[in-house]
Order: sequence, then structure tokens, then C-alpha cells
Amino acid sequence: MNLAPAKSDRLVYRILIIGIIALSVVLHFWNLKNLSLSNDELSSIMRARHSSFLEMIRQGVYTDYHPAGTHIWFFFYNQIFGEDALIIRLPFVLISFLSAWVLYLIGRRCFGELSGLLAAAAFTISSLCLQYTQISRMYSPGIFFSILTVYSWLNYVFPNDNHQRRWWWLWVLSMIACLHLHYFAFVFAAGVGVSGMFFIDKKNRWKYILGGIIALLTFVPELPIFREQMKTGDIGGWLSAPDKMFLVRFFYQVFNESFLLIGFVLMLFVFGIFFGKKMPDQWRWRILFVLWFLLVFVLAYGYSVLAHPVIQFSTILFPLPFIFLVLFSFSFGERKWLNAIIVVAFLAVGVVTLIRDGFYTKNHFGVFRELTVDVSHFPSQTPVVVNVVNPDYFEYYKVRMPELD
Repeated sequence: MNLAPAKSDRLVYRILIIGIIALSVVLHFWNLKNLSLSNDELSSIMRARHSSFLEMIRQGVYTDYHPAGTHIWFFFYNQIFGEDALIIRLPFVLISFLSAWVLYLIGRRCFGELSGLLAAAAFTISSLCLQYTQISRMYSPGIFFSILTVYSWLNYVFPNDNHQRRWWWLWVLSMIACLHLHYFAFVFAAGVGVSGMFFIDKKNRWKYILGGIIALLTFVPELPIFREQMKTGDIGGWLSAPDKMFLVRFFYQVFNESFLLIGFVLMLFVFGIFFGKKMPDQWRWRILFVLWFLLVFVLAYGYSVLAHPVIQFSTILFPLPFIFLVLFSFSFGERKWLNAIIVVAFLAVGVVTLIRDGFYTKNHFGVFRELTVDVSHFPSQTPVVVNVVNPDYFEYYKVRMPELD
């Protein structure tokens, strides 16, 4: 089905998606320079300081609970560009803008322009998404490659051009990235891959299976790491078990802990169901996207309840963008000015609730930067006791004191 708008409307939609990404740039960089590195970010820096690659794997990755991908990135990146907080975070922030763009492309392909724009807008103004795409952890690239896995999978399994070979390679490489970034990004990519077996045409089935095998084979070098991490008993170890309201609290935070924003989303969803333009095959995407989300959530939640707690809000960020697509999948047709008003209004409500929720005044993670500055203001002879996981975290900021004052 061709969901492309008329040529005269494309300029409006291009301006809107560029505007969404421009807003994302502002929201990400607004406080980034003064945002303290978190405990996990500082831990990643310290783990990358080992003198050799093998030492970094054994002493840095073995003691962590994630695949080696991000640690390997830091090991080489930090040697080239240094350990400045802004420089370290920059690639993770930049890739979030690509996430919004590719999410828009998926929405446009499956449901129409409005769905893609609203999904990208939701990803941009969600406090939880913004929080985890500002920091130099595996979540921002994990989200991007999860989205890219689906986009390339969509274009390979349901082709609308003559570039299937390119889409196959992009799908395989995106899956490989997911496998090495986060175990639950691995689960998500696996879910997408398995679901494709129900749709791939017979002539491409073996090539499709080969793609999955290639991706899995790249994880073989990670198996010794996984075994070492499991020697602690699990891949978690410090989280508490989730309660029955976990998912409710998750979506409450996703939508900025704002009933105004939640009400706006529900209004669009309900109006879309009753007054939206009905199109064939769209329920296929809705069901698939929900199933992919449930796969990650149920596995993480079930493991956390029955074995060891591993689930936290960040765990289910990888399939979250596809819930945005489902919520905004009911199109009102290609009425460009109506769609533009809806998108701008949604962004306005999102930004207002983001700021009103205190996103830029809260400490979401660690405050090592602030504590280091406070300690430095004590008289030199005054004893100061600070309880911290690793004293090197303070040392990181201590040597940068002239830049902080």
C-alpha cells in the first residue's frame, strides 16, 4: 500500500520532522555540559583505563552485567578522544537523533506520515527516553540499532524497492550491534528475526536464516564473558524484584508523570480508533509491535520474579518506540495542516510537561561533579568523609576542578 503524501505536502512533513529533530537537539544539549557523569558512566571510564585489551575484558567486562560492545567502544574511543564528559557523551546523543529519524521512517511506511511524526515526537519529549539518551551508556545505541533492525527487516521482508541485498546486510549488521550492546536488545532483535519466519517468501528463506546464523555466530566470542558474568549467580545482582505496578509506573514516567500528556495521547488514540482512516494490513504491524514489546517485558519481568531481579525501566526502552507507533497508528488521513497542528500541539504539551515535571532540575543519576565541587570548598585542614563506590570517581572531577569552578 502506498502511504506517501502528495508532492505538495512533502515539504510540510519534512519541515515537521526536521523541527522535531531540532527540538531534540535543544532538549539534549540544554544541560548536557553541566550534567554530572553517573556512577555507571564513570564506571565505564574506569573499566576502559586498563593497559591492554585483554586486561580490559578480564578485569572490566567480566565483572559487569552487559555484553562487551560498549566497553570495547570506550577502550578505543577514549584513547583517541580523551575522557572529557561532553566528548564521551557526544556519540550517544547524536545517535539518538538518528533514532528519531528512522522511527519516523518506520511509522511513515507502516501507518502514514502522522504516525511517524508523532512517534518521533513522543521519543523526543519523553523524559525517560531523554534521560537515557543523554548519557554514555548502551541504551542510546541499543535503541537506535533496535529501530534500525526493524527498519531494515521491514524493507527486506516486505520489499518496495530493488535493494534487498543492501537491506539484508543492514538487517544483519543491526542485529549484530544489538547482540553486543545489551542482552535485552539481543532478545528484541531475536524476536524480530523469529517473527520474520512467518512472512519471508520461500525463495529468500534460507538466506534469511543464514542472516540470523551469522549474527548469532558473532556472539560466540562473547560466550566466555557471559559465563564469567553468570558465575555471580545471575546477570543482575543489585536490583529489587519488580512490583505488580511496574508497567504502570514505567508508562507514567515515559509520559513525563503528567496526566495532561497521558490524556492527550489517549485522546489521539481513541479518536484514531473511531474516526481514523481505516487501512488494510495495519493490524499486522500493531500486533507485531506489541508482541515484540511483550517479549522483552515478560522475559525480563518473569526472570526478575522467578530467578534474579534484572528489570528496570531502561531494560524495556528498546521496544518502547514501537509502542509509540501503535499508540499513534490510527491516521486521520493526509490532511497536512491538521496533521501539522496535531504534531505541534503534542510537542508543546510534551515540552511543557517535561519542564513542569522538573526534568532539568532533578538529579536523575549521580552528583559526583557537584559533590567534588562542594568538597573542594571546605578549608584544607577540614576532614571530609564521603561514602562512594570508587574514589577514582571523585578523582576524575578533582583533576578537572579549574574547569568546574
